[in-house]
Amino acid sequence: MYDEQVRTFCFIKPPKNLNPKIFKDPISHIDIVATILDLLNLPSPSTFQGISIYAKNKREHIYMYTRSLVGQIGIIQWPWKLLVTYYPRKGMELYNLEQDKDEKKNLFGISLYGAKAKELYKKLGLV
Repeated sequence: MYDEQVRTFCFIKPPKNLNPKIFKDPISHIDIVATILDLLNLPSPSTFQGISIYAKNKREHIYMYTRSLVGQIGIIQWPWKLLVTYYPRKGMELYNLEQDKDEKKNLFGISLYGAKAKELYKKLGLV
């Protein structure tokens, strides 16, 4: 679940009354439908988990999960990303995406970043 695998380009053509804008905040795929509903001035269903990119309350965490050739669960709390691999071998990876865009330097296991790794691990609900 490295960025080159999970980061995708999304282009939404807004109505003419809105100025085009580039959003650099990380968003989840479930936020795309909420954003389209927001642009159309339609309410999202109360059970819907998506958050419009125009909303005042931004998404704090993005959760990721895969179970194919590699089994992983991950979380992004910008600029931090924690990946927990449980298959085929167990391991953890922590990256600062602002300083390491290519995710080459795993900071997990470096005591300076232990508190951040622990915080993100708890948010995954694995504790």
